[in-house]
Amino acid sequence: MGLPQTFERRLFFVFGRHIWNIAGVSGFIALLAGLIVFGDSFKEEKIKTRRQYFGRDYPALESKEKFFGKEYPTLKTKQEYFGKDYLTLKNKREYFGEELLTNKKIKNIVINSGKIKPYKKWLNEEKGKSYKDYSNFLLTVPPTANLRDLNTIYDNYKKEIYDSYLLNNIPKELIVKQKEQKNIYKSYKLSQSEKLRAQNQEYNQYSLGISNQQNLLNDKYRSYKSSIELEQFALEDKYDEYTSRVNLENSLLPLQRLTSSIVMGWGLGVVAVSSIISSVFSLERNTRKVD
Repeated sequence: MGLPQTFERRLFFVFGRHIWNIAGVSGFIALLAGLIVFGDSFKEEKIKTRRQYFGRDYPALESKEKFFGKEYPTLKTKQEYFGKDYLTLKNKREYFGEELLTNKKIKNIVINSGKIKPYKKWLNEEKGKSYKDYSNFLLTVPPTANLRDLNTIYDNYKKEIYDSYLLNNIPKELIVKQKEQKNIYKSYKLSQSEKLRAQNQEYNQYSLGISNQQNLLNDKYRSYKSSIELEQFALEDKYDEYTSRVNLENSLLPLQRLTSSIVMGWGLGVVAVSSIISSVFSLERNTRKVD
């Protein structure tokens, strides 16, 4: 066997086969690594809040209520402050209830009693007597009146005459009772106004005292708030560096995806080539003649 054949069979095919097996393993490792990096490129890191990033080291600004606790006074409403002794000024309807005699209620009482005719019945029976009919009424309308409003003017005229008819036929006892109610409510309003004035003065003194206490504590809270804000501001640069780093890493993910794809392609190519060459070497070993 000559020198070329010795080199080819004992050196090239023997060591070459192992070299390409090693290359195939390295290509597989590259393919696996590229696949891992490619999958990792889809994991975009979310930016943490300041509280999440610094944890317990980040100073928290508490609310006034939590900072002072029960020490901070709250301003009660008038109703909460006086409780059952809280006074209000009732209107006429609240004060008299169902007994309040309004003009509308008096009309209904008198009409229901049958002493006064209802409006429609009065229109039918008193036409031309208590009030003028339409043709006679037109003679009293001034020429400057708007012709489009004649019907409205006539309706208002009839209602005014009917109201006058009602007023003249209302029983005196109802009118007297209505006036008495007005006087009673006037006296109640006067006496209640004095009590309300005293209540307002007491509440104003109370609210002034609460406001003074709150102002003192507000100054204390402002100092506390300023100190917390200074501590937070001192950590702001560090937090900005963190957010910039995360944003930069996230912006590089597409490049990482591209690079890992190239590595996977290279690894896959090496595996394919080494497999083919290893197969060639195997065929040669199995088919060659033994000297």
